[in-house]
Amino acid sequence: DGTGTVEEAYFRARYRYRDDLVAVSDHESFLGKRTPPGEWAEACRVADEFDEPGKFTVLKAFEWTGRMHPGPGHKTVYLPHEGGPVLSREDETTKTARGLISECRKLGAMAFPHHVGWTGANMEDHDTRVQCCWEIVSCHGAYERPGASPIGTRGDDKEGQFITHALDRGLRFGLVGGSDGHGLNWHHGLCRVQDSHRSGVTAVFANQVSAEGVLEALRRRRCYATSGAKIGLWFEIDGRPMGEELIIGASVQFRVVAAGTNTIKSLVLVTNGGEEINLEISGKDTNIKGNLPPPPAGGWCYYFVRMVQTDGEVAWSSPIWMDSPDSA
Repeated sequence: DGTGTVEEAYFRARYRYRDDLVAVSDHESFLGKRTPPGEWAEACRVADEFDEPGKFTVLKAFEWTGRMHPGPGHKTVYLPHEGGPVLSREDETTKTARGLISECRKLGAMAFPHHVGWTGANMEDHDTRVQCCWEIVSCHGAYERPGASPIGTRGDDKEGQFITHALDRGLRFGLVGGSDGHGLNWHHGLCRVQDSHRSGVTAVFANQVSAEGVLEALRRRRCYATSGAKIGLWFEIDGRPMGEELIIGASVQFRVVAAGTNTIKSLVLVTNGGEEINLEISGKDTNIKGNLPPPPAGGWCYYFVRMVQTDGEVAWSSPIWMDSPDSA
């Protein structure tokens, strides 16, 4: 239901933006229209035509369009490289989020909650094997936490449905970004940036530029999100990268490496309850080390990095979790 053709989206990603990977995720059912088998088969054929391992990766994906909160909201489903069927809310087996997640598990697919603070985060059905990552930013805004800046939200926020709400409840997932611009600079009454194709991107740490490599990186939460700029970001604790779960009984060292596309305005570690630890910054690039206390006895904590540039672009690392050795 976007503008232009799928081919245009792939050409734009590869040759205009010089991206390494892209996914076009049409709604499986939207405004009374359902994606028919023939249309889906053609979409997969074109995806295979543009996919070039080692140079450019095309993921097969669609957007499962659940009802808004208190419904399960929307989820972007990423199929294995070999593909699979469209799982529709119009089908009996996948009309609920629980059914969708069950079918994704059988197929080896992943389903990422999408613009969560607007349509709902569906925390009750969370499955770390399927919902490996959650989207934090798109053209609809940044749904890290209520009242965030410099990127706000649509304004029709759903209470308790933001990323930090889910993390504080103990849910574990990586962070990704997407555009959702549908090729329109004015979409759903919202225009966050002038380029609707760059209102959110995902970076992955993959061993190879291939669908298999990218999907494995996402599954392991080796990824981070930006608001559209190609910001470089690395975060580790005790030598272990973003996305990891560590058992920690003593203080540990963290490291943040950032390569900005503009001057860094702020760099913070975010932890439980939205508490922030400000880090020293200087210019566009930084390489910082510091120490963190262990998690509370019998408990756990998470940390992720938020980097804000003077031009308003933002990057968020995936979290790292620290569990106490005596936690249940």
